[in-house]
Amino acid sequence: MLKQQELVSEEKPEVSLFQGKKGMAAIMTILLNDAEKKKEVLGYGNVSLSEKIIQYQSLYWRKTQLEKKIYMRAVSDSMGDIEHRSPPEWKKLTQVRTNNEFSKLNVYVIITENLVGEFILAGELFAVLKKNKDLADKERYNFEKMWKVAK
Repeated sequence: MLKQQELVSEEKPEVSLFQGKKGMAAIMTILLNDAEKKKEVLGYGNVSLSEKIIQYQSLYWRKTQLEKKIYMRAVSDSMGDIEHRSPPEWKKLTQVRTNNEFSKLNVYVIITENLVGEFILAGELFAVLKKNKDLADKERYNFEKMWKVAK
């Protein structure tokens, strides 16, 4: 007979809500600080909408990503003007594949080692930050599946 083991996480999960453009900047800072440890971040969703709605915060993201030398892989609806407006150094740190289906979403998700940030880009702007390694691992698993089928 197999003995059932209970997996107990020592990490206490945390969920935080960030509102408005200032909240977007705050959550981006938290995500970039966490990503700095492993120098890697993953993202997926509607980047075109993100660029339109939180343009200065998105610019802040790219600038800080470059300063901290954080490698990013992303699956998005399209890159739009981002590649044309970004310096060559940023392009060396960022690899993007596309999936046009993401244009139907009003969300962009960023994944670091321990955090998942979900940016809601319709209506009243807000973002949800989830701190839990198991949840981040699950999101990384889903991202890898999306990455394989994206162009």
